[in-house]
Amino acid sequence: MKVHALLLLLSLCTGSISAQSNVQVINATSLDAVDFQIQEGRKYKDLRAGSRIAGGAFPWLDWHVAFHPAGHPDKERTAKAAFSLRALESRTIVLIGDAALVVEGDGKKSLRSRILALPHDLSPDEKPNRLIIVNGLPETPLTVGVSGDQGRILPPLESASFPGLPEGVFVKARATGISLDLPLRFLPPVRSAVICVYLREGKPASVVMEQRSLEGIQEGRTTPSSGHPDLSRD
Repeated sequence: MKVHALLLLLSLCTGSISAQSNVQVINATSLDAVDFQIQEGRKYKDLRAGSRIAGGAFPWLDWHVAFHPAGHPDKERTAKAAFSLRALESRTIVLIGDAALVVEGDGKKSLRSRILALPHDLSPDEKPNRLIIVNGLPETPLTVGVSGDQGRILPPLESASFPGLPEGVFVKARATGISLDLPLRFLPPVRSAVICVYLREGKPASVVMEQRSLEGIQEGRTTPSSGHPDLSRD
């Protein structure tokens, strides 16, 4: 799996510019590739399905992101999102959908694409280890079970959180024509991770990424490169 790095921003992590936030990106769209843009002018062309962009220390808190099918910058097929982070906060941005224009009951068109901004911090009622599962399938509900969980149904383009997991977990994902078994292990200091299920070339696929703190990014930790990794320090 090809992993893209935010090389153009490495220089911002040095000198007198202080780090403010950390964002990493997963392309879990059911498109062959997308063109992804951060802020104004920072573009990633032909980002393949299943690709991940490693996080980095950024000198701003207000974020503006967008994506569209690679080579097709049509306004109505472009998904956009804007969000503000707290100082030193981290998020995982997940791109999902197939950019189809769907006619609603009132005759209006809606874009079947979304941008999720998943926090790295655990909420007060969550405990490590936490797994966030994203159903990136455009039209199909996904039934997921984690380490003995009886199964939870995720609607298309939605996510669910599973906190308080043991070190070793086994994830089962089921839908029409889809069957995925995903073993994972959490090893310190990893406390949270994201699994995305999506379609790649019309077939079910998954991508995993640990949710790293800004401190972990600055220490030079790396993300796993396989679909069934130990979520640990390399």
